[in-house]
Amino acid sequence: MRRNIIFLLLSLAAMPTLMAQDVIVTKQSERIDATILEVSDSEVKYKRQNNPTGPTFTLVTSKIATILYANGDVQTFEESRDGHSRTRDKNESPNHLYRGLELGLSAGANIYFSSLGNSAGFIGTANIGRRFNETLYGGVSVGYIPAAEMMSFLAVVRTYIPLNGSRLEFSPEVGIGMTTDFYHTLFTLQAIPTMQMPLSPSIDLRMGAGTNISFASGGSNALLLVNAGLGWHRSTTEGGAKRHVGILEQGLLVEADGFLSIVNTGSGGAHHYAGFAIVPQIGYLFNGHLSVGVGLDYGRMGCVASVDDDKPLFDEPECGVNRYYLWANYRFLRKRISPFAGLEAGKSERRLSLWEPWEIEGQSGYGVAVSSFAISPIVGLSWRVADNSYINIMCRYDYALRHPSIERGSSSGTLNLSHLFFGIGFAQTIAL
Repeated sequence: MRRNIIFLLLSLAAMPTLMAQDVIVTKQSERIDATILEVSDSEVKYKRQNNPTGPTFTLVTSKIATILYANGDVQTFEESRDGHSRTRDKNESPNHLYRGLELGLSAGANIYFSSLGNSAGFIGTANIGRRFNETLYGGVSVGYIPAAEMMSFLAVVRTYIPLNGSRLEFSPEVGIGMTTDFYHTLFTLQAIPTMQMPLSPSIDLRMGAGTNISFASGGSNALLLVNAGLGWHRSTTEGGAKRHVGILEQGLLVEADGFLSIVNTGSGGAHHYAGFAIVPQIGYLFNGHLSVGVGLDYGRMGCVASVDDDKPLFDEPECGVNRYYLWANYRFLRKRISPFAGLEAGKSERRLSLWEPWEIEGQSGYGVAVSSFAISPIVGLSWRVADNSYINIMCRYDYALRHPSIERGSSSGTLNLSHLFFGIGFAQTIAL
């Protein structure tokens, strides 16, 4: 009994030493648990962790990718032009934290300037994208300003500039896309210089301030933005060494799409009303080709109803659209660029806010909601921009199986629930 107690106490005393260990990761992704004795530009001397009193080993730095020290420091080795290796400490550049897929949430304040006056309020933003290499990020961003009832959908490009002597990165960010106040859809440019600081191998803290300018034929709106948020990353490195996962044949599929629509009414397509839809999707990839899942549309567009002579009965810009659906897509080729086709089916709902009271299928007033089952064929091109990351360019047609009747006084017609969409999206396959 006494011997067991002594052994237990010795084991507890040794636990901090056992837990605190150095790790050598070779360029062949071999992991060596070690105690580092000496490091130079040409070689590293160490003892194996499981035999601290054993022989001293030497490994040339040209075979080493990274050393992870017990205190959390990271040291990498890169080959110079003369063929010799040199060490690079993590404080020299934080790009050892290079990671791939990023999901982010941020919140902050905005100051809104317009010809009607100025105001301040809250803004929330969600983004999904990928850091393609140590310096470049691309993705999509969705923002919402409750006070102004504005929503933005942007394609975002970000670069990273390391700040020497610190773990911080300066990230100039530029976005281009559209903003809607639910009455009009505006062309939008956004620029937000941002500071980024890693909190862990998977989470970054981002703080920035910039401007968002939206343009329309009647003028422009400007926002000053100040926000902070967190980004979650799926690492492309393991122990500092590049992790090659290959192209997944099966896995979880996460996608965010943005669509523009054009509604044609009248003979010769004389009337055009533009709108947009934001489309998050989640599904499963089965064999590298076929994927199925569920999705949700949220958007605004021009609503039209036509009488028999094809003249518009009304054209209200505020028409909310929700769609809940099941989808299936098939990517034809395993090449980097491949055509794809798909089919979506589900419930499509319209919410109309009218300037004058109308009657639609027994409902009357300034606010009316109608719905229909819709089938939506979709075709496009899928471009694999990195392992398991895709940019999709596509065309979709929502064919509603019913067109509700609409009346006002002696005028009557049908409300068109079918629309043509053009869109772009970002998709990421994740191993389960």
